Amino acid sequence: MSELRKTPWSDQKMNPLDVQEKLNVFVSIVQQLQDDYFALNGFTHSPSEHITVSYGKKYARIIKQKRYWNDAGEAAIHTGDQSVHCFVDMNNGDILKGSWKAPVNNGIRGNIFADDPAESIDNHGTKYLR
Repeated sequence: MSELRKTPWSDQKMNPLDVQEKLNVFVSIVQQLQDDYFALNGFTHSPSEHITVSYGKKYARIIKQKRYWNDAGEAAIHTGDQSVHCFVDMNNGDILKGSWKAPVNNGIRGNIFADDPAESIDNHGTKYLR
């Protein structure tokens, strides 16, 4: 069996403040991907999904929340209608694919400290390994 994929940052423990700062930038990148996807496809039935973060002991869960247009014409969040976009390891910034409960153990997809962290994700989640 081959060794799991790693990034140059995988074996390092980063400063938590640096990880949080890069995570904030990463979340804004994911939100922009969602907004661009809806605009590119001309979706008007609902606003783009809202991206938020849920923090655990070791991982940050990046969550896509479905939204709808309320009676006032404003974007509102569907309560309970959400899915996982990806996970981020809060020790080193690795981007991981996962289910709702936890990241899966099949390799690292990228890192938030990379020059372009968006190359390992798309609007649906992390990209598959090649």
